[in-house]
Amino acid sequence: MHGVLFIGHAKLPMGSAARDVSEILALSCIVDPRYGVILDVSDTLLTDSAKLLLRDVLVGQNLQEGFDAGVDELRTRYHGAALPAVEACLKDVQAQWRRWVEQGARNHNAS
Repeated sequence: MHGVLFIGHAKLPMGSAARDVSEILALSCIVDPRYGVILDVSDTLLTDSAKLLLRDVLVGQNLQEGFDAGVDELRTRYHGAALPAVEACLKDVQAQWRRWVEQGARNHNAS
């Protein structure tokens, strides 16, 4: 798998289980450099089920098209205290992707 790594960060809210370990949530996405599709996801959430759900929802999402569908699905399926932080991480990842594309980095030998 060849991809480009983008990592979003957000402050976790009080009451989330992951907050006991760290105040910051990190969400890393490996993205296909040609098409903007998320190939893999990892995060610093604590439970395996939360990690699996995020991977299930986010892998295959296209950063060029935006995260609206992915965020809507997360809001339907994920009912944890960390949801606002996950959404903020996604916005961060997409902003990094857009900056990367605007700088023309997509044309570099990332594939």
